[in-house]
Amino acid sequence: MDFTQAVVDLGNIIWGFPFLIGIVTIGAIVTIALGFVQFRYFFTGWRLIFSPGERKKEAGELSPFQAFINTLGGSIGVGSIAGISTAIYAGGPGAVFWMLVVGVFGMAIRFAEVYLSTAFIGKGTFHGATGGPMLYLSMVPFGNYLPFAFAFFTLIFSFVAGNGIQANSMALGAQEAWSVAPWITGVVLFVFILYALFGGAERIIGMSDKLVPFKVISFLITAVIVLGYHIGSIVPAFMLIVRSAFDPGALTGGLMGATIQQALRYGFARGIFANEAGIGTAAVLFGATKGENPAQDGILSMIGVFITTHIIGLMIALMIVASGAWNSGLTSTPLTIAAYNTVFGQLGAWIVTFLAIAFGTSVMITYAFIGKECWEFLFGKKGFLLYSGIYAVATFIGAIMEVDMLWGMSDIVNAGMIAINLFGILWLLNVIRDGLIDYKNLTSKK
Repeated sequence: MDFTQAVVDLGNIIWGFPFLIGIVTIGAIVTIALGFVQFRYFFTGWRLIFSPGERKKEAGELSPFQAFINTLGGSIGVGSIAGISTAIYAGGPGAVFWMLVVGVFGMAIRFAEVYLSTAFIGKGTFHGATGGPMLYLSMVPFGNYLPFAFAFFTLIFSFVAGNGIQANSMALGAQEAWSVAPWITGVVLFVFILYALFGGAERIIGMSDKLVPFKVISFLITAVIVLGYHIGSIVPAFMLIVRSAFDPGALTGGLMGATIQQALRYGFARGIFANEAGIGTAAVLFGATKGENPAQDGILSMIGVFITTHIIGLMIALMIVASGAWNSGLTSTPLTIAAYNTVFGQLGAWIVTFLAIAFGTSVMITYAFIGKECWEFLFGKKGFLLYSGIYAVATFIGAIMEVDMLWGMSDIVNAGMIAINLFGILWLLNVIRDGLIDYKNLTSKK
């Protein structure tokens, strides 16, 4: 067995059924403990998006709305275009149903991690951290070690998943659509990332502010066209998704062998990878704000999980199922391309590649900031130049690297991040619940 296969196998073992069920169980516990916060404050979250208000911030600091935009930018990437199609290929249309379920619990987990990331700002520091996971993890058992482990895992995750996987996806797309060699794409992205990083935090934040709305709008326009073309198949597609989530016999064609366990496993796994709830990256971003209203920031942030899973993810899934492409034998990005091809013909590959580039560059920019925060926690601010060089080199390597190795490494470090972060959330659940009660009492008086 070669090293790449060993890494992939280890990732698959870690992300087995017990681990996934454990995450969903914790999501259910958090949901109940917080009084179904994702439902009670759902419309409040949308109001905060469309009327974010103005909060003063200093250079290099994020406003809560910018933290939300960057969180959204980080989660809508390869996990959406390739991950969801992979889940459908491996688990059948029923995987989409379980993706939506895990997204509901993910909203409560996102609220919890963002609340904790801002609740302690101004109330103490740990190794220079004034907010975010590195601060609240210092307040739980093994608090002298867990923040460093989390920061290390997240830093590696930023190099591998937030950077390398995105570059690889863009390189493969450009090669398929335009016959551009991966190393050329790697060089272009290397220069792009260097430009972003050497502009400092302000340039990184500014670029993300522009890229995220652009990629979301671009996707929505093209997705609505595809869904409009297949409008007569949307309701049957919904019915197939729900039916096959509980009855694999509802499937017809090449995926007759799919089981409920497969639908659950791939729906949960790819749903978590797509919305990133619980891995702590949103907490890193919100930890860079002033933390003026932790409960409100948590409510705002959980809508990002809904947008990623129940709008972007569901639209991708419906395009694949309603177009009939789901049973074509294709997987990953080519499956999404096949859905677009039913409307746009050969132009579909160009459109999906364009979306992959828009999605990927935005994710890379967001993770440049996340990685920077973790690097500074571990090594101090003086090493930013070295970090910038490593991050840029990781972009080039990712573009030409074997994709299975990237995904395997990503699965391993992702599991470490989630395990540590969920432990912190469970330990501090009473703090989150008390803070939400205080917020409810305060707003009810207004």
